[in-house]
Amino acid sequence: MGPHVTTTKRPPSPEDAATERKQNKVSAMQQQEQPAVAPSTSPTDCILQVVSEDQLDKLCAYFDDAGIQRILFPPSHPCALSVENVTGHLRRTETGKSFLQFNGISAPAGEWVKWMNESPVRFAITRMYFLDGGEQGVRQTAESLDELVEQLAAHGAKHPPPGPIRLQFRPRTMEKVLLDRLEAMDQKDNPFEFHPVKSVASLHVFQYPGGTFRWSMRTAEEQFYTSPDGPTRIPGSFTRAAAKLAEALLVSGETIDGGGGRGDGGGGGDGGGDTDGGRAGRMDRVAVDVGASPGGWTHHLAVGEGMG
Repeated sequence: MGPHVTTTKRPPSPEDAATERKQNKVSAMQQQEQPAVAPSTSPTDCILQVVSEDQLDKLCAYFDDAGIQRILFPPSHPCALSVENVTGHLRRTETGKSFLQFNGISAPAGEWVKWMNESPVRFAITRMYFLDGGEQGVRQTAESLDELVEQLAAHGAKHPPPGPIRLQFRPRTMEKVLLDRLEAMDQKDNPFEFHPVKSVASLHVFQYPGGTFRWSMRTAEEQFYTSPDGPTRIPGSFTRAAAKLAEALLVSGETIDGGGGRGDGGGGGDGGGDTDGGRAGRMDRVAVDVGASPGGWTHHLAVGEGMG
C-alpha cells in the first residue's frame, strides 16, 4: 500500500479570479444577445384574415391549381399540405372577415411575410397568424381562457422575453380581456410587457369557432403589418384597379419570367439570361384598354408590364 498523500486546493490568484469574472461577463452578454424568440422549426400553420368570403374562395381556387400555386404562393411546392375555411360562425359575428388556414406550410414564416408584402393578393389580407407545434412538436392549445393564461405564464417563466411584445388576438375583442387577466397577476408571475409598435416579438392567439385557443410566440420578422388605412394600390399606380390586372396577368402566367407560362417553362424560353425582367420580350406586344377611364390598366400595362 502506497503512502497516503493529502492534497490541498490552491486558492485562486487575483489573476485567475479576474479571468473568471471576465468569462462570466462574456457568457452573460452572449445569453442577452440571443433572439427574443427563436424561429420555429416545428410544423407551422398559417391563418390569413381575408377581407371577404369571395376573396377566400378565390385563394382556395388558386391553391387547388398546381400551376397557379407555384407562381403565386411562397417559393416552395407544395406551399402547404392543405387549406381549410376556419371562419365558421364568425362570418355572422365579424361581418366581412373570413379566415383561411394553410396547414403545414413548408416555407419559414419569415418567407410567408415577405411573400405577402410583395404579392398582388396582399390587399385582400389584413392579418396573418402563425401557429406552430410548439416545444417538441406539441401544439400550444388551450380549451379555456384560464388554461391559456396558465400556459402563457408558464412559457414566460421558462422563456422570459427581453422586451415588449405585440399581441395579435382573434377575435380582437379578446385582446383587452387577455391583457387585463395578465396584468391582474402578480408581477413575478407575469413577465410580459406589451406594446403595439415597439416590440421585439409578437404573440399570436387564435380562437376557433368551437372555442379552442391556439397560440404561438413569433419573432418580429414574422409579423405582417397592415391596417385598414394602409395603401391599397400598387406603388406608382393611381388606381386600385391596377392590382386586379396585375393579379390576373400573374395567375395567367403572362408576367412570369417575361411571359414564360405558369412555372412550367413554356412560352417564354428557358428563363436564362433575361436581365430586364422580360420587358424586352414584351415591348413588341400590344394591349388595348377599350373605354379606358381613368386609365389605370393602360398605365399598368405600359409602365408596370412594359408593353407597347
